[in-house]
Amino acid sequence: MNVDGKGKKWRWAIIWVSCLLLTLAACNVEDSAVMLAGGDTGGGEEDIGEGDSGLPDADKPDAEDPEAEQPDSEVAPGCDDGVQNGDESDVDCGGTECGACEPGESCVFSDDCATGYCTGGVCVDESCENVSCGDEEACYRGVCYLSCEESDACDPSSRCYQGACIPTDCSEVVCRAGEACYRGVCYEASACSDASDCEPSEAGPWGECVFGDNVCALTGVESRTVTTFSCGESSTCEMSEVIEERDCRRELSVDQQCGEPIDSGWSECVYASPCDTTGERVREIITFVCSEGSCEHVEERLVDTRGCERDTTGATCNAVDVTEWGPCMADVPGEVCNTAGTRKRERTEFRCADGGCSASTVTESEACVLRTAGRVCGIGMRRITDCTATGGTINSCTDAGQQTTTITTPVCGTTGACDETETTTEDSACQIYVEEGTYCSMVIPVDSRECVMGRWRVSTWDPKCDGQGTCEAIRSTYDDGPCMEERCPMGNPCETSSGQAGCCSSENVCVSNSDPNPVPCLM
Repeated sequence: MNVDGKGKKWRWAIIWVSCLLLTLAACNVEDSAVMLAGGDTGGGEEDIGEGDSGLPDADKPDAEDPEAEQPDSEVAPGCDDGVQNGDESDVDCGGTECGACEPGESCVFSDDCATGYCTGGVCVDESCENVSCGDEEACYRGVCYLSCEESDACDPSSRCYQGACIPTDCSEVVCRAGEACYRGVCYEASACSDASDCEPSEAGPWGECVFGDNVCALTGVESRTVTTFSCGESSTCEMSEVIEERDCRRELSVDQQCGEPIDSGWSECVYASPCDTTGERVREIITFVCSEGSCEHVEERLVDTRGCERDTTGATCNAVDVTEWGPCMADVPGEVCNTAGTRKRERTEFRCADGGCSASTVTESEACVLRTAGRVCGIGMRRITDCTATGGTINSCTDAGQQTTTITTPVCGTTGACDETETTTEDSACQIYVEEGTYCSMVIPVDSRECVMGRWRVSTWDPKCDGQGTCEAIRSTYDDGPCMEERCPMGNPCETSSGQAGCCSSENVCVSNSDPNPVPCLM
């Protein structure tokens, strides 16, 4: 049973008074049924003035002069604003101000519904007045179906109509007398002569804005079903539906994610040097966020030192440096033949200390065997044979010969003792000297005869060996009678030491008359 608008106002007044009195209880209106947005069937009177939003005010007067009074900015609830507000039981319908809701839309009282029947908070046809459906069901034409808000909630063979998934196959739907079926929906097939005799077109609520697979899209598409009635060939009203679409937009938060983040996880700790006690590890995170309608990736590199602390004391910080082995040195230097020896090398290790790399060097030694065999270990003996003539002649006082030198040397044996000898022989040339006084061949001075102190001294020369291999000129002199001195007064006649007649020169020397430059005698 429907009531007029004044009855609605009184009923709401009683409810609000009850809520004020019951301070310990909440005043709620339960709506557990599926609700679909209904058409725009009513609205308040337009109230538009200068400086206003164009929508009905919230019980505030318009300010004709903006400077005289601050215009109100609060928009009053309206029956065509696409929002359930005020005392509406569904979007833009029900309540005390807006038109009645169609079947499938939410209601509080029966007079919120155009059919006059409100069951389970949903406007239903009169056939569903006494039908009780399950929690996830809705009633249509006395039958319980799966409840829905959009067609996507129904299987492909059903459609969402008046909050219920009804089959689109009209063979499964029972309509009343005088009704026809269109895709599972029963409508009044009244007689007509033209379209004006049929029900007016009715547009359903706009559905959800769909953006496809692009989660970052700012512009999408929303659709609604428009039901039209036309006068068919049989002069009865026929129902048809078309899908109407329009663009819609949305605003996304600046950090709207569009993909699963990629997290590399913390890397291994990295240290600048082997002895560092503190290192760092990195972590790369790639997030995908929406930016201007597309999905962009943002890379973030995190650096952390936590968990990268260590104690490096004593740890190796560089490769070990080992020198070559030195020479094998005798353990007892005085024992020439001893084979026991020792060789050494240096080993440098690098280990961490106080955060730095410190070097420590040690000398390593190991036993070695000296090779002493054949080493001279004493004083040798030398024996030289006599020089034997070979038949050759070096000079008139020396004959060629040959002699052999034998050297016996004590050497170290293979047992490390001085118990072996080495003998070497060497042939060498030698000289045999001719006996002293033996005549030899050489150029000797010319024999001479000179007047010495009034006597003739005659000198003769003989080549003889000296017994040491040298041929020498041996001088022999003898007296050969009286003579005159070669020195005489200038211009006087004289006799040279060789017995030739001559004249004395200005140097008081007797110059032979046969000389190329004779001196004339003055007397």
